[in-house]
Amino acid sequence: MSERVRVLEGTALLGRGKRWDDNELKPIAVGNEASVAAKEPHFVRARERTLLEVRSTGPFEITYVNPADDPRKAPVQ
Repeated sequence: MSERVRVLEGTALLGRGKRWDDNELKPIAVGNEASVAAKEPHFVRARERTLLEVRSTGPFEITYVNPADDPRKAPVQ
């Protein structure tokens, strides 16, 4: 299974790997798509308003390489 991302507005920057690296960010322009394999570590940045369409087959899950970075686990304020 993979995740397919299409840019509908703006520009998305996609990098692959377990650690953030600005040198690995590759632009995805409007109308273009990128595919990410299931469980493949990756990161995304948008420097402007960007609208994405994300498609996948089966369950969709976000897993953080570093669980401490998961905002769903942050203490309630």
